[in-house]
Amino acid sequence: MSDAKALLKEFLGNIRDPEKASALFAENGAFEMPFFVSLGLPNRFEGREGVKGLLTTVLEYYPDFEFMDEDITILIETPDQVFAEYVVHTTAAATGRLAHHLFMGASLPRTARSRCSVRR
Repeated sequence: MSDAKALLKEFLGNIRDPEKASALFAENGAFEMPFFVSLGLPNRFEGREGVKGLLTTVLEYYPDFEFMDEDITILIETPDQVFAEYVVHTTAAATGRLAHHLFMGASLPRTARSRCSVRR
């Protein structure tokens, strides 16, 4: 089993491969994007299929979406939990404009009931 930090970094490192990234989630895991409510979108994506669908959609809107190691800052770390801030610099497919997104999230080992909460 990976520790929480390794699991989060593996997830972020595989963000461009929704199948691989979503496989890191527990079956009962969830990914939450609270600010999506303000856009009229669902804010919770449950299970591996829900997370895979979210990531697939993100890559349609931002084809070059990717997290770089230098843009990931671990704020709190224990063997069982991690809380981090990570930034992505990406281009919107629809407009060609550069977008900068700041995320904050938590990770638990996948054998635990896991949840990733992302705040923007």
